[in-house]
Amino acid sequence: MIPKLMIQVRKFLNEDMQIKIKDEIVEFNDTESLNFVKDYTSAICTDSETVSVIVMSFDKSVIKYLVNHFMGGEEIKEEEIDVMYSSMADEVVNTIVGLFIPSLPDKGKGVKIEPPITINDILNLKDLKELKESKNRAILNANIVTNVGTLSISAIDTNIKK
Repeated sequence: MIPKLMIQVRKFLNEDMQIKIKDEIVEFNDTESLNFVKDYTSAICTDSETVSVIVMSFDKSVIKYLVNHFMGGEEIKEEEIDVMYSSMADEVVNTIVGLFIPSLPDKGKGVKIEPPITINDILNLKDLKELKESKNRAILNANIVTNVGTLSISAIDTNIKK
């Protein structure tokens, strides 16, 4: 399932946002290795049996580019920038997960998706501790270097095919 997620990420960046991918490092790690170290981070939880949590973390330069792309270059008030950038991180992870869900078994029929949340909120989720302690789960970490900055993706997957 994870390769299908990465296909959607590449399509979104290249085709929809005209962002060129320069390098991509994909690793499978144990469940202690969630990869969210950038300036803006958002996550979505699902009840899918294959992918439970998808976390995307963005350099500020990537988020700034995406906001400018969506806003058509419209000025943003200084006091609104942080909220706008956080909202953009939520929107991107929501869009990519929405594109990914049809690739799940039964075309994702019946899979419930939680609204995107900021990383500060995900640390409070009781399910995350259970996910990290599960012996049957692994994490994909992908770092994608683009012409506008770097983003990271972590996905907890119960059916990893390395």
